[in-house]
Amino acid sequence: NRIQASETFNIRSIQRDYVCRALSEQAGHKYLVLDTFTMNCMTVAFFRSELFEYSVFDTIHIKDVEGLTTQGSTTGVFLIRPTEDNITFLTHILPNSPFDQIFYVNSMTNPDFTNHVSNNALESLANADEKSRIERIKEIFIDYYVIDPDIFTLQ
Repeated sequence: NRIQASETFNIRSIQRDYVCRALSEQAGHKYLVLDTFTMNCMTVAFFRSELFEYSVFDTIHIKDVEGLTTQGSTTGVFLIRPTEDNITFLTHILPNSPFDQIFYVNSMTNPDFTNHVSNNALESLANADEKSRIERIKEIFIDYYVIDPDIFTLQ
């Protein structure tokens, strides 16, 4: 019996598993906040109804957080790339964030870690988080487009 590569290495399942674990770690209703790149990745990987299984109330673009109003205790799970624009915007909205808790999940793939959260970015986030809303920063490896279960592209 020869095992097919697609039976043991399914890149779509790996990507979905990373996201599902990150969403499962946060209890209660939550918003999934994405940047343009990760939003494109997630629309291919998940149906909106599947995200409801993880208590995702809504999926929004990071730029739409600024005008968002929420009711009650709300969590924001930010699945964004650690670009300078994203970090700057996140530090800008932190003081008046509509979320009581924020979990920043860094989306990265590069094996040389060129896409990791820099020490300067961490310091900026810490300085902007006056109300201690950021609960966790986690790096996961999902910023790629899945074309087929065993084919993906980085761009």
